[in-house]
Amino acid sequence: MPTLTLNGCAPIPLAHYLKALGVLRLVSEQVDANARGSWSNDHFLLHRSADAAALVEFLAHSYRPTAVLAPWNGGSGFFPKDNNEALTAIEKSNTLRLEPYRVGMAVARQELKRLALKAKPDGETKTLLLQSCRNTFPEDALGWLDAVFVLGQDGAKFPPLLGTGGNDGRLEFTNNFMQRITEVMNPATGEPTAESVRWLKAALFGLAAPGLATKAPVGQFFPGAAGGANATAGFDAPAAVNPWDFILMIEGSLLFAAASVKRLESVEEGALAYPFCVRQAGVG
Repeated sequence: MPTLTLNGCAPIPLAHYLKALGVLRLVSEQVDANARGSWSNDHFLLHRSADAAALVEFLAHSYRPTAVLAPWNGGSGFFPKDNNEALTAIEKSNTLRLEPYRVGMAVARQELKRLALKAKPDGETKTLLLQSCRNTFPEDALGWLDAVFVLGQDGAKFPPLLGTGGNDGRLEFTNNFMQRITEVMNPATGEPTAESVRWLKAALFGLAAPGLATKAPVGQFFPGAAGGANATAGFDAPAAVNPWDFILMIEGSLLFAAASVKRLESVEEGALAYPFCVRQAGVG
């Protein structure tokens, strides 16, 4: 099986590690079920039957984004004061590439209407909305829900990788994901934008060229791109991210699913279980 070396995907920072997993997940689910991945010399190797050009062609022209939605979050695009430009553009699109997104948005709006929610919910109302989303979201959106929260007897628990329900402080992941989607593809036609392929080749193969980043936040996953003091030759710099880095990073995070588990022969309530996540214990 031919091997593609993805020099743009490395174990660090976390954004690039998740990006590698995102590429593998999308290729495996949407193109080649026999695709495999491995690491060598801090680079990700993708083992599949097609070449690099075919990988770029798939992601730029055929990739169907996962319906990453969080109607329980302020800033998610579902409430009056939110930036809903990207959400509206996807909602009004006609391309088949965004059909899963449109279905998910319709269900989310239906649940918000059913619960009469016109602002970000809190407390018990938020838990009710989370439960409703888990019960009604389409099958292909459940992977996102499993990665972002788990419901137990004492309410919702949020795995640390995706913050508290799909946000890092004031940075809301799902709305930013939709914004990056509209930067790499035309929502109306599904065709790649003028810079999409150049951004994609940089994200996958580490190709350097001017203007590869847009002024957008990336959050905890890539601190070096978060901007701030001494982040450039001048005094200050804005946050900057390659849109494809952010998209593939979020797609990769879906591989980390949470669950509520119990110890055998225990009367304790179920507890959050998550990959690489442990509970600390003070001893000695």
